[in-house]
Amino acid sequence: MISVSINNNIVSGPEEQLIPAHLSYGQYMYDQLKKGGNEIALVSAETSESVTYRELLENSVSVAVELQKLGLKKGDLVSLSCENRFEFVPAALGVIFSGGILSTWNITYSTGELVHLLHITKPKFIFVSPITALNIQESCKEVPYDIKLILFGEDEVIPALMYNNLIKLKVNVDDFTLTDVNGKEDPVAVMCSSGTTGLPKGVMLTHVNFLTLTQHMRFYYDASKLKGKHDIINALSLIPWFHAYGFITTMATIAMHKKIVFLIRFDEKQFLETIQNYKINATTIVPPLAVFLAKHPLVPKYDLSSLNEVWCGAAPLSSEIQRAISKRYVIILCVK
Repeated sequence: MISVSINNNIVSGPEEQLIPAHLSYGQYMYDQLKKGGNEIALVSAETSESVTYRELLENSVSVAVELQKLGLKKGDLVSLSCENRFEFVPAALGVIFSGGILSTWNITYSTGELVHLLHITKPKFIFVSPITALNIQESCKEVPYDIKLILFGEDEVIPALMYNNLIKLKVNVDDFTLTDVNGKEDPVAVMCSSGTTGLPKGVMLTHVNFLTLTQHMRFYYDASKLKGKHDIINALSLIPWFHAYGFITTMATIAMHKKIVFLIRFDEKQFLETIQNYKINATTIVPPLAVFLAKHPLVPKYDLSSLNEVWCGAAPLSSEIQRAISKRYVIILCVK
């Protein structure tokens, strides 16, 4: 636990802890998944299915090994475009474990936006789900080089490598060695900007960038635990994981061994039922959802007493809405 103190309602953190430049984000996540063991890591609110940390680790390592067999080398870029689903985490971490660079893409991108991203990132592989497969397949025809698609799920909606075949051969995780990286210099991901002022742009982040963001999340959790005298056991993840906000917060929460219940999309009743039924302690949202929690008449009909924290980001949140939510919940952390 990171040392924090509170005096006169002012939260003070510990002295700055510099992250060694050689560190690997992949190694960090590998170690945290290994520590999690057979505890449940992810739960689908839609199906109630779950996976353990051990299963996530085994599948991540299997993906890494198979990608390397298929020719992935350190510094090669791999894209991922899908909704929130179990396969997302092992696919993303498998790329990182093997020394690849991950780029997550919005599932609503048009063909023009996808072709633009193909030109600037030049992925060697793209992980897709049935809802993104056809659009990405058509977009790949517009670039003059070969890209291998890897498809999630059971249905072969397009000719592609099947993700399930990559994870069939279970690798002994203790015998696996991650690709060496220089954490300060080597990119771990190329995340996409929002595209508000034009086409999406690629934002390169290093291993140390991701480790620093994860460390910030851990500090916030510890600070709120001290201030509110509560712990986070169950977290709700609704923000799309292909967004940097959703990706970082979800991966950091996994690394801290909090159980994550996830949703694919926002539905008013399902969102509230999930908080009530799974006794959710914390969730990440965006300002429109903050307005919903503060003002919608449906909200008081559900027992949300377990909810201690609401994290809001991606856009500014008015003080009026912050105050309205604070009347219902113990604390809100607004991340802008």
